Amino acid sequence: MIDFSQIAENFQDFFSERKKAFLICAILLLFFFVALIVMAVAPSSKKSDASSYVPAPFVADQELLLPQDPSVPQGYSLSRRKGERWSESEVERHFTRPDDAAIERLSSANDAMIFEMLGAAP
Repeated sequence: MIDFSQIAENFQDFFSERKKAFLICAILLLFFFVALIVMAVAPSSKKSDASSYVPAPFVADQELLLPQDPSVPQGYSLSRRKGERWSESEVERHFTRPDDAAIERLSSANDAMIFEMLGAAP
């Protein structure tokens, strides 16, 4: 059977001979439990503050001014009114059909990016 008195004497002898080690262990345990209590009790208010913030919508009270510089073309528009659909003239003006060479360049660029990401992965 286990003799608890003998075990208690062994602990007492061990810690009486190594008081410095016992003191360091006790201080570390105390710091650990204090930190554990602080983390459990401390409120997590930062998460609730960030989720409750709703920015006010931007309302322009003045017209935007473009810089007077030759790099900014005349008639440059900072914003446009969005329509439901593009007209046929807008489609013809902005859309270009890719040719076979452009598709091949895009395909090889994509393959190069994939090879670079994967590297020597099996």
